[in-house]
Amino acid sequence: MSRNQYPSQYDWGIQDDQQPHAFASQDSFKDSYPPTPSPNMYNHSSASDYVAQSHYARRNEADAPYGADPNYEKRSAAVAEPTWLQRQQASKKKSKIILICCIVAVACAAVVGVVIGITKSKKSSSSSSDSSSSSSSSSGSDPSVFTKDSRLHQSFWGMAYTPLNAQMPGCGSTLANVTRDIQLLSQLTTNMRTYGSDCSINDNILQAIADTKVNMTVWLGIYLDMTNSTTNERQIQQTLDAISKHGSDHVSGVIVGNEVVLLASPTGGTPSTTAISFVVEQQKDVRTRLAALNLSKTIPVGTADAGSMMTTSLAEGSDALMSNVHPFFGGLLISQAAAWTYEYFQTSTVAVAAAASNNPAVFIAETGWPTNSTNADGSYNSTDDTLGGAVAGVPELQTFLDTYLCQSLVNNTKSFYFEAFDEPWKELAYGGVESHWGLFDADRNLKNITIPVC
Repeated sequence: MSRNQYPSQYDWGIQDDQQPHAFASQDSFKDSYPPTPSPNMYNHSSASDYVAQSHYARRNEADAPYGADPNYEKRSAAVAEPTWLQRQQASKKKSKIILICCIVAVACAAVVGVVIGITKSKKSSSSSSDSSSSSSSSSGSDPSVFTKDSRLHQSFWGMAYTPLNAQMPGCGSTLANVTRDIQLLSQLTTNMRTYGSDCSINDNILQAIADTKVNMTVWLGIYLDMTNSTTNERQIQQTLDAISKHGSDHVSGVIVGNEVVLLASPTGGTPSTTAISFVVEQQKDVRTRLAALNLSKTIPVGTADAGSMMTTSLAEGSDALMSNVHPFFGGLLISQAAAWTYEYFQTSTVAVAAAASNNPAVFIAETGWPTNSTNADGSYNSTDDTLGGAVAGVPELQTFLDTYLCQSLVNNTKSFYFEAFDEPWKELAYGGVESHWGLFDADRNLKNITIPVC
């Protein structure tokens, strides 16, 4: 994802005169994209509004000891001296009383202990439930049985997903965390895309889908680097190994490279023919190696790039042509974002694919809206939270969801929402809005939004 895929809002500059006008009103979109309420363009939130909610003050679990602490009344010094028999009888009676008191005290302590234990258990259960936020929890050891979140609805055609801490060289991503993510995201969509295979991303996702038994298929991403053949080979082989291990039932396709052409092209310039040839050749290699696996079905192979980088040669080398379409980086007012996204996709990608001899399937590989802008140290960044008429903020995200999601399903626009979770590593690497595109924060807390019901 890059703002460089879009020139200024007044000079789109797409090749072949296919760029739509940012502020044009198209009658053909009125039925599908109703007018949106005017957003509060200045009511965006600071970084402090989205502090992770998963860390709570630890409760004091040290309990005071329970049990009887009898207070024996002292005798009066004025009492007459008893006889030997009286002393013996009194001694026996006193011992009997003490024994009974001890038994009663022990019984009371046991009852109190049970009551306290039950009370603490209920409090612990309540606390766990309150702090779970959007996290789906499994019942017992079966990940296919988990608690659903009533706030979530399958209103997204697809979702872009990167697990937490799935970056080299640390690779802190785990199957357990991916499984929790899949439980959560399966309540929003049945389609997913990834970006790379390092840190066992593709392997863990396919395993988690199998373990949770959710209705989910995934376009497995392969990261490409035009200057590093070792990286490319590792990425390809890891993806092939994951498919060979888990089968193809939950694999929709393979995405070879993301914005490779954009990164190799001059800012706002003509798509690099060298990069296009590179991506097409890498796709051919992946197809050949997939065929050698003798799978039960033919897995389509495509690529994802900026909408402004779509060309006939790229389309004809792809089974699937996927474009990243970001109205925020186009500088659009939020009230115009949904209609523009559909229009831009039609002219930049659908039209190109239709003109190609193989007529590849088309998808929006990324579209979304950021909710904040921060510096590398996490402080609020007031410079990058606006771009032209676009403003980063939760109210703006809500408007985009309200005006785009259901309408895109009606129009049969297959789009992967960008993205599921905020990615903290991008804050340090890039700053600005890059780490704030998630529907959820990094701790799986749903932001202050309402998911439309489509």
